[in-house]
Amino acid sequence: MFLTNAKNALLAAALFSMGILTAGCDLYQSKTTEIDGVDKIVCEQFSDSLFQAQTTQVAAHYNKDWKNATVAEFADSLIDSLLTDSLFLEQNYTMAYQLTLNEDNDTSYVAVRTSTTTLVIFCTDIVKLNLYAQTGELYSLESNEMPLGTISGCTYENEAGVKQPVIKMREKYSAASDSLLLQIIKVDQTKGSIFKISVQ
Repeated sequence: MFLTNAKNALLAAALFSMGILTAGCDLYQSKTTEIDGVDKIVCEQFSDSLFQAQTTQVAAHYNKDWKNATVAEFADSLIDSLLTDSLFLEQNYTMAYQLTLNEDNDTSYVAVRTSTTTLVIFCTDIVKLNLYAQTGELYSLESNEMPLGTISGCTYENEAGVKQPVIKMREKYSAASDSLLLQIIKVDQTKGSIFKISVQ
């Protein structure tokens, strides 16, 4: 009986020690998942009271025949029109853009001027994004993974005092270093028509 109790005590001590080691590993991991790099830059942009206001435009505003056309048919012309009207986002711009979507349409557009072939688009709201070349080619989304450090390290408190993530979307694309067309579509999860966006 004494031997059994001694074995149980040793087993409990071993399990307790393993628990401490596991907790230690978790603590260490949480320290290594802090927000950093471009995500940290964007978090600071989104938290700043300074931003660049920008609006989107619907294709039919420029040409009513584009209303039911495929993007490939008007991408190049629409990009040129948006650039002429200064309706574009600049990659690696020093401030975040506060983007206002068109109120009357679910789908609107803005141009993006890129300086590198890899770009990451961050948003404070959830929308559907499609990125097109001037030829109308649709670029594939490479990744929409949100690092744990970005989720936990960039938050705000809502009205109820509950912490919420600031960055709701993080999408990575490989595209031509050129002027591109960004199609923005409101979805069921879209909270409003105004949100912040940054292209890195």
